[in-house]
Amino acid sequence: MIPAAAGLGITPGKVSYTFSPGFTFEQDLCFRIQNNAYLQISPAGDFPKNVKILSGVDENGRKIVTPDDECIKYRFTTPDYIERPGLHRTVIGVTEIVPEGSLGTIGVAVHLEHKIDVFVPYPGKYLEAWFTLKNAEAGLPVDMTVGVLSRGNDTVKSAWAEIMIYDDEDNQIGFVKTQTEHDIKTDDRRDLRAKWDSEGYHKGYYHAKARLIYDELEDNLTGDFKLGAIDVNLVGYTQNVTIGGIQPFQVLLESMWSETIPSVRAQVAVLGNQSKKLVTFETLTRAVEPWATQLFEGYIDTEKAGLGEHDCLITVRFENQTKEYERTIRIIPPPTAEKPGKSLLDFLTMRNLLILMIAILIIVMVVLAISLLRKEKKR
Repeated sequence: MIPAAAGLGITPGKVSYTFSPGFTFEQDLCFRIQNNAYLQISPAGDFPKNVKILSGVDENGRKIVTPDDECIKYRFTTPDYIERPGLHRTVIGVTEIVPEGSLGTIGVAVHLEHKIDVFVPYPGKYLEAWFTLKNAEAGLPVDMTVGVLSRGNDTVKSAWAEIMIYDDEDNQIGFVKTQTEHDIKTDDRRDLRAKWDSEGYHKGYYHAKARLIYDELEDNLTGDFKLGAIDVNLVGYTQNVTIGGIQPFQVLLESMWSETIPSVRAQVAVLGNQSKKLVTFETLTRAVEPWATQLFEGYIDTEKAGLGEHDCLITVRFENQTKEYERTIRIIPPPTAEKPGKSLLDFLTMRNLLILMIAILIIVMVVLAISLLRKEKKR
């Protein structure tokens, strides 16, 4: 018996080509496994008939993969003509074949895909674009990049971008312009770069809008970034907790710093009347990676807090600093189980059964009486 594959992977996951009529290439496709695996290899997608498996499978398109034999080879030929411009994707599907009964109750049959992407250029000029903004410490320059890839048939003579910077209230606070790139041919990639000086601006959330200009065409892109300092923000917490002993309570914290902040933790106090502390607890202490959002978990005694809505004070501690947030939480009752619908047997108590038998007896007597009357009339 061949065991179900564990940790099955496929290399490469994707290959990409720009369309050329009748272009042919050959590719090795290899599988990463922990156990031997029995696989079904099946082309699909836009051009499955253009895929020919050259080696590594049997006549049914199946392969037993072992550490000593883990690759196949295929050939792909593009059509002579593709009418629609844009991306066309063909896939080689790889599905694990699991003998019946071998999975038990926890196994999963794996399905993976190797992608063959063929891009047909658009007529004329067309730049595919993306906007990248890097977080920075407040007061330092912010790197801004508009990346472009020519996806059209015609060469772009020149391209540049204008970038407008905004604060969290959508007020424009800055403007920069990238360098100009020239003669961008089909499949050429270029990076249009600029730096914005954030001196005088405090830590927080910002965004930018880029206006890409190439020859007689334009495109608009947006992106977000952060200016940081040694700071940690509360971005979320458990608002509803079901009563019932000790229950988990989660706090979501976000770093606003370009370096790892060690020893971060949160303390939670549930308050009663006149701000009396009903319950206090702390989360585990953890490090938060640069610009990362991290989940912290502690445990709350719901019986001490009691049912209802309570004020709470969440205190975030890091780098000898303390930040306090006033919030509310609700201790709620457990969900009530729905009562199952009554079946016929639920009604068949002794009393109901006796009534039912009497009713049947009356019906039988009425039927007999009618039958006797009919016989008398015939006589």
